[in-house]
Amino acid sequence: MRNISVLCLFILSSVIGRAADLVTTENFNVMTGAGTITYSSANKVGTTDFVTYTCSGTSAEFAGYGVQGVCLCLPKNGSTVTTSLISNFKHLQFNYFPDNKNYLTPPSTTMRISISEDGSSWTDITSSATGIKGVVNVDMPTPGSYYLKIQNTYSTNSFYISQIQYTTESCNCFRVR
Repeated sequence: MRNISVLCLFILSSVIGRAADLVTTENFNVMTGAGTITYSSANKVGTTDFVTYTCSGTSAEFAGYGVQGVCLCLPKNGSTVTTSLISNFKHLQFNYFPDNKNYLTPPSTTMRISISEDGSSWTDITSSATGIKGVVNVDMPTPGSYYLKIQNTYSTNSFYISQIQYTTESCNCFRVR
């Protein structure tokens, strides 16, 4: 009877227990110094163990930005970065530095944040983003596997992303819609 109780306890704890979220932080300057990001195509593509970033549009690239060091530079309207597929993606946070130092500007007035399940049909999730003092937070509509796109939509101001933090679920959970 005791063995059955212990077995039931293990089974119930595996069913009831929640998987912990995994947080992956990618600080471009630190990763460049450590050699954990590689650049190709004239600094338009950056590859890490977690994700590949592809820059497109006007002057988007990985480059130095003052004391911040290496950043993902989106200097003009239309500058864009797109990631490879991120599995079990739940939450996004990134640190950025606008040229005009207006950290209180809502993200919706300077950028577009979009996700895609297939890499071609994009859903704008900017309206759910909150930002203050150079930090933007946005939850995915539902956790899932998504490509991410961040685009500068402001006509006169640049912004530079120094660090991106991805929160993913550590399991292959069933998605409920």
